[in-house]
Amino acid sequence: MDEALYLDPKAVARRYGIPARTLMNWRYKRRGPVFYRVLGRVLYRVEDVENFIAAGMVNPKGGQRAKAEAV
Repeated sequence: MDEALYLDPKAVARRYGIPARTLMNWRYKRRGPVFYRVLGRVLYRVEDVENFIAAGMVNPKGGQRAKAEAV
């Protein structure tokens, strides 16, 4: 497993500004980005977090969700 591709909840909070407590609530409610449990640790793939954020983007001109664009 490439550690650079996975973040724990605290690292997600630092990098994306999503509080670790919010991530915990989303896991409990089965919402939020896809997560993995590995040897008792909760991990998020960077790609999954970024896709989750992109899916919630709103197009200010049309008021509809904007499609995520590849960077």
